[in-house]
Amino acid sequence: NESEAETECYRKAWRLDRSCFATHFSLDDNAHILDRIRTQLLEGHRAERKIRAEMDHLNVYSPGSFFKPHKDTPRSQDSFGTLVIVFPSAHTGGLFTLTHPTLSSARDSDNPEDSDVWTFDSSTVLSSQPTPSFAYLAFHSDVTHSLARVTSGHRLTITYSLHFDHHHPSYTLPASAAYEEELLLAVKSILRDHRIMPNGGVLGFGLRYAYIVQPGKTPLEETFRSLKGSDAVLKRACVEVGLEAELR
Repeated sequence: NESEAETECYRKAWRLDRSCFATHFSLDDNAHILDRIRTQLLEGHRAERKIRAEMDHLNVYSPGSFFKPHKDTPRSQDSFGTLVIVFPSAHTGGLFTLTHPTLSSARDSDNPEDSDVWTFDSSTVLSSQPTPSFAYLAFHSDVTHSLARVTSGHRLTITYSLHFDHHHPSYTLPASAAYEEELLLAVKSILRDHRIMPNGGVLGFGLRYAYIVQPGKTPLEETFRSLKGSDAVLKRACVEVGLEAELR
């Protein structure tokens, strides 16, 4: 029908929801994955919060399968990203591309020249391993991603949604971002320069990442505790120098 035709123009792949398949793969046996996500996607985030991954669906990409650029829709206020596990099934093609607006560009810009671009070639990564291994990648919900056509074999993946775990708020991230010290020095330099706002004032910083905020329903304090990546690093630097940081 017309709906199926429109879907195939946007995405072509076999999909099974969580209730329709079983797997021996478990993130409990691969805890290093979530540990790495904490330090890479949530860099500089000092809130003592754990994260959890909820298995969502399985995809099988056969020759000719693909999906066009899109963003994942966050399932809830506590969701912040997506984890994709790629299993060691032989295939070629299927280059995974992620794009995100640069700090100097407009958030809604569709111009590739205004975006940072990353690619992940699972077929090359997996085929180069001496023993069967899985590959994985994780990204924030506001990152646009696409998959080029698979040219041979079958690309098999399981997708998880990533969430902050409000029931176990006892994890402290071990490492700060590499650029955090440089940012902290820059903020201190601004505060020491008496030519900048000699009578006091308000410093405003735009956020790089997107967040779910429902006017009148979502407390900004809750969003402020869930800042991502460089947004969290900026907040941390402001707090460390004694500024009263808040989200407006």
